[in-house]
Amino acid sequence: MKILWLPSAARNRREQILFIAQDKPSAALKQNTLIESRVRLLAQFPELGTYNPKADSYRLVINRTRFIVSYRIRGNRIEIFRFLHGKQKPS
Repeated sequence: MKILWLPSAARNRREQILFIAQDKPSAALKQNTLIESRVRLLAQFPELGTYNPKADSYRLVINRTRFIVSYRIRGNRIEIFRFLHGKQKPS
């Protein structure tokens, strides 16, 4: 399956990583690597996250980070439409 970061999710991720990098560039790099490796698993295991039937979407907690991605399975593609810090309220 192909993984596609929608623009708003990609922007939120970039902003969060840049925020971390202001104080600790090495931590930001580590967080970004953890995000990438966990999201890459979705190509093989698209239902890895927790399913929300009301929104017809999944939420995936990124281990060893405070981040969560929300995604939908659309045909042969996974669309990541939301990237948020665990302290943010999901919409």
